[in-house]
Amino acid sequence: MDFVPFIALTAVLGLAIIASLLPDQKIGLYGSQHIHADFLVQIEDQILDFSLPKYQSTNEHPRSPLVHLHDGNGNVIHIHATGITWRQVFQALGFSLNASCIGTDTGNQYCTNATQVFRTYVNNHYRADLSRALVRDLDRAVFVYYPRNEEHKLNKALRSVSIDACIASQKCQERGMPEPEAGCIEGDCFAGEQ
Repeated sequence: MDFVPFIALTAVLGLAIIASLLPDQKIGLYGSQHIHADFLVQIEDQILDFSLPKYQSTNEHPRSPLVHLHDGNGNVIHIHATGITWRQVFQALGFSLNASCIGTDTGNQYCTNATQVFRTYVNNHYRADLSRALVRDLDRAVFVYYPRNEEHKLNKALRSVSIDACIASQKCQERGMPEPEAGCIEGDCFAGEQ
């Protein structure tokens, strides 16, 4: 099988899957935008490691062409279409997300209850339901689940989210230039390309 048609087919299927997840959400075409956002998920004391190969898109194993992580960086999500919400980011990673719960790719659910709380923040501001919010360039999103009486875990998460999306978006060139992106359709997406 020729590699380029396989990637193109994967892109079309990925677009169809993501579009079907939230049919009321209008998702743009591949390439309608190219933005980057930092994010962090903390479950009690554990920060989830999205740098693991199962979450990474590569040229050999592309994940969603619209929403992905790559190059071993599990902190910066790459968005290649308009209209992508944080819920769709997590769905592309095999997770679920709503206002009160996050579900992992292993099937575990972490929901607000009498003793635990699930909170979402973007740019250090609490959002009651970040799942429906559109991802914006340079967002710093935090998804944290912790015991109600342990606010310090929330504070740790807010301090720990990376500030590297600006490198991928070429908006802080004094910190360095990004590498070409892996796992894109026919190699046509490079960091910072709009």
